[in-house]
Amino acid sequence: MNIQILAVCSHLLFIYEVHRLLGNVVAWDKFLRITPENTRQAQLLHLIFSISLGFLVSTFFLSLIQFSQTLRSLVE
Repeated sequence: MNIQILAVCSHLLFIYEVHRLLGNVVAWDKFLRITPENTRQAQLLHLIFSISLGFLVSTFFLSLIQFSQTLRSLVE
């Protein structure tokens, strides 16, 4: 139960951080032609990138934690 809560919190935290970083660091105007008609689609693309990358990074860190716990139990 605690591992699931940790996983959900980790996913949400990394998705939020990636969303914030992509909004502040990436100049979307250089990559996309943003017009008043497609502003909504650009925001949706930003959200999809944030979710995808945040989930991937979170899964990586959760795997590292699990691997380190397994390695520690093997050593003991």
